[in-house]
Amino acid sequence: MNRYRSTSASSGLFSAILFCTAVAVFAQLEPGGPTAPIAAWNVVPWQRIHAPFNAGVVAFHETGCRVKFTVLRDGKTLQTHLAENPQRNSRVNTWEFFLTLDPKQLGAGPIEIQAQAIPLGQGMQTRELPPLQLYMDPEKQLVPTSTLWVDAQQGDDTTGNGTREAPFKTIRAAFRSGRLLDGGTIYL
Repeated sequence: MNRYRSTSASSGLFSAILFCTAVAVFAQLEPGGPTAPIAAWNVVPWQRIHAPFNAGVVAFHETGCRVKFTVLRDGKTLQTHLAENPQRNSRVNTWEFFLTLDPKQLGAGPIEIQAQAIPLGQGMQTRELPPLQLYMDPEKQLVPTSTLWVDAQQGDDTTGNGTREAPFKTIRAAFRSGRLLDGGTIYL
């Protein structure tokens, strides 16, 4: 019988709230002065997005907070959203503030998402997060131009050509082949 139990999502959330509350207390500019939310993106930047995607921010403040999202392309606003309460983001199984991005509505190409964590208390400070860059790719057209294979045990840098049947031995040889200049994928 296993004596150790895995922690539940609720206990993990409780621990995160305790930690962030402690950090928020120590983050005050002066005793009793205004504080800013603790906030961070919960998204890997530069992803290619093919289907509806929840982009989230984990944010905490002693007075509570909300998060305002702005989606831009070439400096023009495409979408805004004010997340009033954290919800469970099923994409990452985390309670967070998020907005749903639909690549078919936003169109193909790069986007920038800006987020502000806004405290609910009077006189508190808003936290601006660094912009998040993503690529909308509804038709899956932004694919790598080359695919090369590397096998450290059975590959050969001299006779290999980077195919699955004749892989290179080293990643260095794959790069030196010159076939990844416009991007690509190396399978190991």
